[in-house]
Amino acid sequence: MSRSSQKVSHWHSTESGSILIIVLWMVTLTAIIATTLATEIRLSSRIVHAQKQKVSEWAETLEALHSAEMELMLHKMPLPVTDNWESMKVGARPAELSFDGSAVTTAYPSPSSMNIHIFDHSGKISLVALTRNRLRMLLLKTVGDDEIALESLLNSWEDWIDKDSLKRINGAEEKFYQALTPPYLPRNGPLDSVEEILDIRGFLPIFGAIELSSAFTLHTTHNTINPNLATLEALHLLPGLSASSIEQIVSLRQEEPFQNMEALTEILPPEEFSVAREWFGFHYSNTYTIAIVPHSAPEGHSAENKRRPVIAYTEDVRVQGYKTPPTTVAVRPSVLLTLPTSATEQLLAEQSHNKRGQ
Repeated sequence: MSRSSQKVSHWHSTESGSILIIVLWMVTLTAIIATTLATEIRLSSRIVHAQKQKVSEWAETLEALHSAEMELMLHKMPLPVTDNWESMKVGARPAELSFDGSAVTTAYPSPSSMNIHIFDHSGKISLVALTRNRLRMLLLKTVGDDEIALESLLNSWEDWIDKDSLKRINGAEEKFYQALTPPYLPRNGPLDSVEEILDIRGFLPIFGAIELSSAFTLHTTHNTINPNLATLEALHLLPGLSASSIEQIVSLRQEEPFQNMEALTEILPPEEFSVAREWFGFHYSNTYTIAIVPHSAPEGHSAENKRRPVIAYTEDVRVQGYKTPPTTVAVRPSVLLTLPTSATEQLLAEQSHNKRGQ
């Protein structure tokens, strides 16, 4: 083969190799682009699907909320005479006692994907009606009889809600709160929300772990709570009550509501009743908390604990009657609540517990 032929052959070989490399790079680049596009399409599809789910869930939440409001309005309607007589039977459970946080089945249709829970505010401790002495009784249960700590807390409380800027002994006014990070001012007036109690000097360590909207209310002036509607959080704060007594109250009121103080004496030890009696009253409120909770599986429930923590959308509403819609007084889009489990959930939990024990 001549030298010129060898050069041509080598050139063709080099050219073929270069073309092959270019083709391979093109194929690789195309594959990368295709993979990237496919990933972006899948991601976009998931985002769109998630957004559609969120929109659908929000629509169902609003539908459930409106059904709950209608239920409260229906509750305010006068009953026929026959129903009045029926509800007066001994042992009958009045409709208003279903507003204790248990799941409510509404007269109007509501989304099957949502549970509705309604809390009557007569089952919560009123911060509006909380005097210095009654606050002292609540703090004694958590702080103990440390007089210096108690006086500091009580004075800080009064400094926060009074209209002046004069600091009480061991209290706190503007100078103290301005030195914090971030700084803020004391209210010097009535509380704006139950969560505001945590801003008062010394109250965060005491009430920080409590779901405040379940324990307290600003929308009733009663200084007592209804034992048939009392939230678990409120009961645990009441002076004099032991954990076992609280469980008895919550359990027995489902079987038969307490009609009077005498009924409480039958389950509470004398030393507990003598302290707790002034905190109980058989009254109702026109303000309610509506909690909307998506259906969830009962995993994690225990047979010993008939309550479960859930994330809920809640609104506080005031119901004046059946002719006008309820007035919204507070909205909390995401609240951790502790709710009673349904009978079905509890049965499944007990069966699961029994299986684990075998």
